[in-house]
Amino acid sequence: MKLAFSTLGCPDWNIETIITKATEYGYEAVEIRGLQGTFDIHTLPEFSSQAKNTAQKFKDANLKIPSFSTSICLFTPFFGLKKPLTKNLEEIERYAELCHVFDSQYIRVFGGRIGTQKRSEAVAEAVSILNKMGQIASRYNAMILLETHDDWAESVHIKTVMEELDSEEVGVLWDIHHPVVFAKEDPVETWNNVGKWVKHTHLKDSFFDGENHLMCLVGEGDLPVKQFCDVLQSGGYSGYYSFEWPKKRYPKLQNPEVAFPRFVQYMEE
Repeated sequence: MKLAFSTLGCPDWNIETIITKATEYGYEAVEIRGLQGTFDIHTLPEFSSQAKNTAQKFKDANLKIPSFSTSICLFTPFFGLKKPLTKNLEEIERYAELCHVFDSQYIRVFGGRIGTQKRSEAVAEAVSILNKMGQIASRYNAMILLETHDDWAESVHIKTVMEELDSEEVGVLWDIHHPVVFAKEDPVETWNNVGKWVKHTHLKDSFFDGENHLMCLVGEGDLPVKQFCDVLQSGGYSGYYSFEWPKKRYPKLQNPEVAFPRFVQYMEE
């Protein structure tokens, strides 16, 4: 198993700390989801004017960056307003340029919330947008990944989109939490629907306290993490198992110094 962690889990760390801790804990890769409180990382010097220098630091540490996980939504996000398509496409281009600099391959996008729109109309719109995004990504040898999240947590909806796409530069990011918790799907069902398109994964764990699903250290919750991994391995998945610890959104969660090494230990066990 190739292990990675998302920087969503270490919002206070700078680049040097991220690299040092990733190496210390035994990770092979780091997924970029913000840096020191900023999600739009292409606005920061580390990923703009100093991007080549940053990329060299990861290379010197023998660490890969498999994915840049953006906040881009095809439809209205859960928080905030939908950006115009032109703005999203411009942002995709900036992340695709970073993929080229960092020798990365994937750009994560969300489906978002479709509201009262008919599902068939939403699927057609998603296909159109993703084809445009895929065309941009292809110029940089990158790929767009649609995450199993929001109104697209039910994998059959993503399957419908993937079957209608013209672009081969679009794949799926399988987040374990959302199909299980919100779509009540077994990992086998999710894999059967979208497995052939899965290029990257997000692992986490949670438990239901009677009212809400609360995040917890991997192995201490209700999610079928082991089954998830078994399904991936039996299906021939060869990508990264990326630990997504939402410390940025839930500051009361345990610090990354606890959660990150625990994930490696659990996966080894």
